[in-house]
Amino acid sequence: MASATGRDGQASGLGLRLELAQGPGGPRVRLHAGPADLAPGLRLAVLVAEPVGEDRPRSTAALREGSWRALEARLEVSAEALEGAARALCGGTIGTWPIGQVMVDAAGESVVLTLTGPRDDGWPALAQIELGVAVEDGEVAVRARRVWATGPLAPSAAAVWLAAARGLARGREGAVRLDGATLRVRPEWLVRRAFRADGAVPPRTRGLQVARVRGEGRGLRIVLADVTHGTGPEGHAREGMSEQTGPKGHVFEDMSDGPEDPLAELRAALRAGDRAAALTALSYAPAPTHPGRAG
Repeated sequence: MASATGRDGQASGLGLRLELAQGPGGPRVRLHAGPADLAPGLRLAVLVAEPVGEDRPRSTAALREGSWRALEARLEVSAEALEGAARALCGGTIGTWPIGQVMVDAAGESVVLTLTGPRDDGWPALAQIELGVAVEDGEVAVRARRVWATGPLAPSAAAVWLAAARGLARGREGAVRLDGATLRVRPEWLVRRAFRADGAVPPRTRGLQVARVRGEGRGLRIVLADVTHGTGPEGHAREGMSEQTGPKGHVFEDMSDGPEDPLAELRAALRAGDRAAALTALSYAPAPTHPGRAG
């Protein structure tokens, strides 16, 4: 590889640099970005882009002002970033029950959202939503697998999840939308925002689709690829991009039906004020096995 941006190869806080990749037709110029922190807990590990047009960029100015098409990228999302996103729920409500505190636990193949607040109709209220994350149509699809809720005293697990999902999507229309009971996330929007914030013209990222999501520690790793021009730039050595990027690859179990509701009978008894029935339902309820079960 050869750099065109000085001794350290850096042109901005995004780590922009020009490099040459040997391809079948000879050397090709590529724009590389990263590693760079985009926000607390959100890291651009690497981005690779190719120039649009025939002219070969040769200067640092071309990094910030040239026309590029993103070919692949990898984002690393820590537990800190997940918790920051979930804090949007604080102060919101599920029905008339106000959400006071939000926690996120991620481990292995489980991500659990824990919501706490005041007692609901005199009963202790705790809702834990176990999430499934998958890749669908080039986006990150997030659904509720199970909802463990003693309160709010909602009639169904689906009602608890939909109220939380609406709160998570609100104000994030560029990157997140609610499609039925599924939150759909487009991470490429975050890449464009980061380039603009750094004073650089963003590469064309509309072709970037999520190819893989993996659990990494207590966070997530998201791999994106330009499927409209193949799964990677021809002639580019995919250093640090060793994950397979099949369009249907995913790590977390997909949920085609609504979320399971192990404590539905308990909530029904609490709504009815039937203490004996509530204690009976609690004795038959399965023990949670997700990372947030200590709550």
